[in-house]
Amino acid sequence: MKTQNELRSEFEKLEDIASEIENSDGELYFCETEKRYKNHRVFQDAKTGFMNGAWYAFQEQQKKIDALITINESLVAYKNELLDELK
Repeated sequence: MKTQNELRSEFEKLEDIASEIENSDGELYFCETEKRYKNHRVFQDAKTGFMNGAWYAFQEQQKKIDALITINESLVAYKNELLDELK
């Protein structure tokens, strides 16, 4: 499984996400304390909401991918056990 920082790095490399960050002129940033995107203004705007929604969806998708990888690894291990028994 990937660390939170590795996941965020992958997330921020996505074309639409990288564009949002670049076009924010430094206003949009990831707050390590709150583990979410914020901007330097008093009120959070639609771009910040978009980024947090996309970040949430990306993390949820990664959980499903990780679960499928785990299942696949278990199936491969089980298959190998069965093949060993046949020898």
